[in-house]
Amino acid sequence: MKVYGAHTALAGVNLAVPAGQSVAFLGPTGSGKTTLLGCLAGLIPTTRGQVLVDGQALELLSPRKLCKFRARMFGVASAHTQLVPELSVLENVSLPLLVLGYKSKQASAMAQTWLNRLGIGFLRSRPAALLSDGEAYLACVARAVAHSPQALFLDEPTSALDAVRVQELLQLLTMFTKQSGASLLVSTRTPDVSAWCERQVRLQDGLIVGDSAWATPTNEQQVAQ
Repeated sequence: MKVYGAHTALAGVNLAVPAGQSVAFLGPTGSGKTTLLGCLAGLIPTTRGQVLVDGQALELLSPRKLCKFRARMFGVASAHTQLVPELSVLENVSLPLLVLGYKSKQASAMAQTWLNRLGIGFLRSRPAALLSDGEAYLACVARAVAHSPQALFLDEPTSALDAVRVQELLQLLTMFTKQSGASLLVSTRTPDVSAWCERQVRLQDGLIVGDSAWATPTNEQQVAQ
């Protein structure tokens, strides 16, 4: 459960996502899908309940340990994900890899690989402040996925990208998750986007009102009331 003042953003949600599964959280604005994504990613603390990742309750971690856990396990890209404006695209994507302990040359090579895969390798030297919204979003995706996280979170990719680029992005990332065993979790208002995922979870007024797969817990992330 997640409550903001008098508003309940998530109410009684109970969800399990097996490792390697791609899941779309589908619903209108205000349905709770972005809040759910944030709770699963450890970015938003629940008001009540638990978020379990491989048996680890995120709310029991100290802020420092939670930050390290997220950096290692998760990758997050949203329209509000901030790049460092003064740094180049390559430097922005490499930075989390350096924090994780990769050497500079290796971090740059890993970052460049994903910039190339996402079609923005030519922007490597451009300051982030000079990117378009779509270019910045793709740079955030590269930064999120470059360290091969166990779970990748995309919040409303259509808010920054046109339909063609979204289709290309989801094709690439669903292939990545199948090859790596990572989970892919996407929030969207668009059925065309959710169709790329193996599982569709519909939300309305903070509740799950439909689930195409009703998964059972194995090696998963879970939010429970």
